[in-house]
Amino acid sequence: MNDPNREQIEFWTRVGLRWATYQERLDRVWRPLGDTAIDSAGVRPGERVIDVGCGCGATALELATKVGTMGSVVGVDVSAPMLQRARERAQAAGTTNLKFIQADASAYAFINNADLIFSRTGVMFFSDPVAAFANLRRALRPGGRLVFVCLRDRELNLWWTVPLAAAATVVTVDPPIPPLQPSPFSLAEKSFVTTILDRSGFVEVACEAVDYDVIVGDDLDSASDFVVNAGSVAGALASASEDQRVRARAAIRQALTQYVTSTGVALHAATWIVRAINPC
Repeated sequence: MNDPNREQIEFWTRVGLRWATYQERLDRVWRPLGDTAIDSAGVRPGERVIDVGCGCGATALELATKVGTMGSVVGVDVSAPMLQRARERAQAAGTTNLKFIQADASAYAFINNADLIFSRTGVMFFSDPVAAFANLRRALRPGGRLVFVCLRDRELNLWWTVPLAAAATVVTVDPPIPPLQPSPFSLAEKSFVTTILDRSGFVEVACEAVDYDVIVGDDLDSASDFVVNAGSVAGALASASEDQRVRARAAIRQALTQYVTSTGVALHAATWIVRAINPC
């Protein structure tokens, strides 16, 4: 089977096992990004929403609350482990207007009646972003909205660069993925985002720069634990020896000392909140 997104699907299946374990911590770190984007989307009761790259379900659950019992939310992700956790959470919460689909959103045949397509950092990994966003646009009703949050320039995102630089003193870290290729920073360039969405058929494209200080831990120990196991260095340390992991963790802990605040260990995150419309 020739699936251009196969590598990404396999990657997120592996990562999903780790992220499902650290779901509560990940929710705390990334909640500000999701909350701000959901507010920007202006979600209304009764709306039909698709949450792309929904992961362990945090934003899908919040969206389901926003649309109420007369609305509906479909969470889509390629990672079976994360979707299992998302379904467990929805069941525990007694949420009845939310369902999850394991699928590649870039090619899945959605019913074309959604009022809103939403994503919190779940749309940066498409191998063919124009085709992927065109497919998502077809899932929207005429006049429907696309709202997502994605990362800006890599060097502005200290939550990513600071731990990686520290880990690189101990283990070999892969070089940055070239710009515009599937990666956390593939949509960092505003002009690239606008071009993709224009070519995908969207109109009224707007990119708003929003910055955050994300809390990666209450203290240095919890922050180091999170970064090593679920942050930007987790992949680089996956095959490291125990000695290397210990030394890398110590280097990361030292690097994080200058980011300790009264509310926890805070690292800068720079994002775009992107909005666009499916033309009538």
